Amino acid sequence: ENNITNIEFTKGSLNSQDYLNLFKSIDCYVSISKGEGFSIQPREAMALGIPIIVTNNTAQTTLCRAGLSKIVPSNIREPALRKWGTILKEPIRYGEEYNCSKEDVIEALLDVYDNYDFYLARAENLKSWVKQYDYSNLKPYYLALIKPLKVCLSTKNRITKNVLYTNSKQLYEKYRKVLNVPH
Repeated sequence: ENNITNIEFTKGSLNSQDYLNLFKSIDCYVSISKGEGFSIQPREAMALGIPIIVTNNTAQTTLCRAGLSKIVPSNIREPALRKWGTILKEPIRYGEEYNCSKEDVIEALLDVYDNYDFYLARAENLKSWVKQYDYSNLKPYYLALIKPLKVCLSTKNRITKNVLYTNSKQLYEKYRKVLNVPH
């Protein structure tokens, strides 16, 4: 309808080099998802200094709180219905999803387009912010989750490079028994 020719939809898998080349060729990464588990692709775009437009729901709220992306409000609550595989005849409700309006998406796209230099400059800060998710920075936390040097019963769940804090007495006892770690 608008004769837009610079938007590419992909389907299927790409090898790692083609995937990287595709990412390097984009001007802005858009994720108007109703819900995300971790939002890996927006973080990949951030690492390359590519401006991002994301909905402010589920895992993407972390990206929104960084204050470096264009945010699309997604406060339209909908049931998350899935019909997994072919064995289910009727969809099952798995919780909620959060949709956005077409008007808000259009507004975000136009804002980034009209102010691209601003968002591109801002995207340079995304590179620094997203480094916290690099494996080399996360590795000590993963190791502390799997085999902590110390386990503490706490009012909040938290992991440091050496200590796993949990508010679950059951989990606390399990770690202490399995790992034989001090408390």
